[in-house]
Amino acid sequence: MFKFIYSTFLMILLAGFTESHAQGYLKVEHLTSSELKDELGNRYGSGNMQVVSGGYTLPFSIKRFDNGQLRSLSVGVSASFTKLENEGKALEMNPDDIFNANLGLSYLQPLNRKWSMMAVLGAGIYSSTSEITSKSILANGGAVFIVKLNENVDLGFGAGVTNSYGTPMAMPMLYFSWHPNWKLKFQIDLTNSLKVAASTEIGRLRLELIGIEMDGISAVRKIDGQSKIYSMVMLRSGFRPSFRFNNHFGIFLEAGGNWVRSISVTDRSLKAFFNTFKEESNDPYFKTAFRMSGGFEFKF
Repeated sequence: MFKFIYSTFLMILLAGFTESHAQGYLKVEHLTSSELKDELGNRYGSGNMQVVSGGYTLPFSIKRFDNGQLRSLSVGVSASFTKLENEGKALEMNPDDIFNANLGLSYLQPLNRKWSMMAVLGAGIYSSTSEITSKSILANGGAVFIVKLNENVDLGFGAGVTNSYGTPMAMPMLYFSWHPNWKLKFQIDLTNSLKVAASTEIGRLRLELIGIEMDGISAVRKIDGQSKIYSMVMLRSGFRPSFRFNNHFGIFLEAGGNWVRSISVTDRSLKAFFNTFKEESNDPYFKTAFRMSGGFEFKF
């Protein structure tokens, strides 16, 4: 099981502006083997990766106003299990598996006819399965202000702390959605990860082209007697068709390239946290791999 592939922010945002039902997903993913190297030309073997993930969002307090806006309080849970199969020195540099699970509370509040505010606070376990302790718990959260510019354009901006890029970091958050009446939608999501995509719907079939998507996984590990944060950041793109059988159940497939997945180990300290913004690193990275995934989405 995996951390949010669709972030809590995005799922609650979409739920808040469309349906007020509980919704979730299950997904499996495979990355083919690629070489691990660094910019200095050092080579550390190779490896592939498999992921099983799921998430569920449940609104349990909802009020719809006369103008169609919602006030809601929701809880979201996600989990992921990542299996890393490495060879050579890459086997020593990476854990055998990574378990990420997160529980988040989200609150959506209209401010006026155009503006709304959404806040999320959560915490989760980020570790390998053999090293889970109380130190494996990391917090995340933030706030986004959303304005409906017109019937076709939504814009959101704010700030928060996220674990989506592996190492926990503070970052600005941005959401932009343009959906013309002819069923084409453009989306830029920087609320909990980075995603730039365009999609269209043909009846029950939805076609999505993901130009850029970046997120990551992390694990608190004990290295040389100290608590460290191992992180892996992935940059990818792909094509994602999905089919909705009815209002409650649909399936999806995705294929594309995982252009890079870098790995790093940082100290678990406030100084190391802020150094992630200014230090240039020579972290090793896995080269380009083919990525395949599939799963189903459900709504009650």
